[in-house]
Amino acid sequence: MGTRSFICMEHQDGTYTTSYCHYDGYLDHNGKILVTYYNERQKVEELLSFGDMSALAERVTPDPETIHTFDESQKNVCVFYGRDRGEKNTQAKNYLISELLKNVDESWIEFCYIFTLNNEWKYFNQYDSNLRDVKEVLKKRESL
Repeated sequence: MGTRSFICMEHQDGTYTTSYCHYDGYLDHNGKILVTYYNERQKVEELLSFGDMSALAERVTPDPETIHTFDESQKNVCVFYGRDRGEKNTQAKNYLISELLKNVDESWIEFCYIFTLNNEWKYFNQYDSNLRDVKEVLKKRESL
């Protein structure tokens, strides 16, 4: 069973480009990968350009010399429903914050990650819509 998450990027106009991720949405996995490997706007844009994904990983682009499909994925490479399994209508969607909150509630999304206008990763979860800083929470967990 997956830990579902949304991965979003905030825009000046108040919209959020959003991709669904099915597996490993918890902080110690997706949260850690996002703050470590997707810490620049251009990298987040590239990630979201492939739309919904089965699994987030350290790299977006597979080695072209090696097979990378949904069923036979390369280690440390994201697995996308469209690119890697050929599914249709899997592109990222744009939501207003009210729509994003509603979709989190209706889609059983456990974590929602937002790359803010200040180039920081924040998140909220299905039980608490208060935004928290991903880096700070991960640092606190490591120091316990």
